[in-house]
Amino acid sequence: MQHRGQQLIMAVRKIIEIDEEKCDGCGQCVSACAEGAIEIRDGKARLVAETYCDGLGACLGECPQDAINIIEREADAFSEELVRQRVALLGILAPMQACSGLQARLFLRA
Repeated sequence: MQHRGQQLIMAVRKIIEIDEEKCDGCGQCVSACAEGAIEIRDGKARLVAETYCDGLGACLGECPQDAINIIEREADAFSEELVRQRVALLGILAPMQACSGLQARLFLRA
């Protein structure tokens, strides 16, 4: 969640949706997500937090089961700062491996 003061920031925006019935837990989406927004839990891909998903869909083409879609709905606002903290924690900052505009911005600011 992203807060401005004590107010939660929500927005209608693009975000991924994972179909648990189709997901086989292969993990290809995890490595394709430059923001670290997806994890495998209980054998299925799961969105870790809405604030990590930039909605650009780098994970879409990597899913062999076609279990990931981009939808537009109300969600917590995307947070570059929280993503920066997460990728640093996970050690996944690899700007040249991702098509995400965020990765390029993170690289330039580092």
